[in-house]
Parts: sequence; C-alpha cells; structure tokens
Amino acid sequence: MARNCLCYCVDGYFPNTLKNRKDFCFFKNIKDSKINRLEKMLSNTHLEQDDIDNIKRSIKSILRYRITGIRDVERQYIVNDLISRNYKLIRSDFFRKFRGYLIVKNGRMIFKKDWVYYFEINFYRFFAFQYLIMALLMVSLFNS
Repeated sequence: MARNCLCYCVDGYFPNTLKNRKDFCFFKNIKDSKINRLEKMLSNTHLEQDDIDNIKRSIKSILRYRITGIRDVERQYIVNDLISRNYKLIRSDFFRKFRGYLIVKNGRMIFKKDWVYYFEINFYRFFAFQYLIMALLMVSLFNS
C-alpha cells in the first residue's frame, strides 16, 4: 500500500512549487521505501504465518525508531512499554533527546549520567547565561 505524498508548499508563494513538491516527494519516497517494500511483501498471499509476523515486527521496529529515535530493538520495547503505561506523563519523543544516555542492564533501562551528560548540561547553561547577559547589555545600552 503506497503512501500518498503530502506537500506543504502552497501555489503562488514559491516560484518553484512543482520542483519543491517533486523534491519533497522524492525524499519522502526514499524515507518510506523500506516500509513500502515490507508492506508489499506483507500483501503477498504465499507467506507463512511466521514470515508475516516477522514482517509486521520489522514494520513496528521502523515506526518505533521514527517515534523514539532508538535503533536498538530491546530498548525500543522497553521505551514502548514505558510510553504505553505512562502515556499521560511521557511524550513519545522524550527519549529522542536522551537516547545516548540510556543503557539496558538485566532487562531494565538505566539513565547513565557520565561526564558527557554534564558537559552538555553545562554547555546549555552557558548559552542561557550568555543570552541573559546579552539581553541585559542591550537593555542597558538602549536605556542610557
């Protein structure tokens, strides 16, 4: 089942709207090519039930990767379980930002805070502090 190509370009606003649509559709088709191929294989009536189940798992794995940003299937199942149990508290894209810090030990997911995590946090703090200093300087310059 082929997916239709959605275009966000509005005629009249962009001079090369048709070209933009073709580019957008081209990249969307590349992105969806594996899912389209798996769905085409799934529509084959000569497959055994085990093959059908494996294809469905592969499609779910691709979709979970797009949602969470995690490639590892074991972590995907743990994250999916957390999201399905706590869907009111956790957004599905929450794990995308912290996927580099999540490790799995004994079937449990652990958030590992090492020096890279603290470096990133302090880096963001520095930028926020720098932004505040620049804002204060601009206010003081314009008020004087």
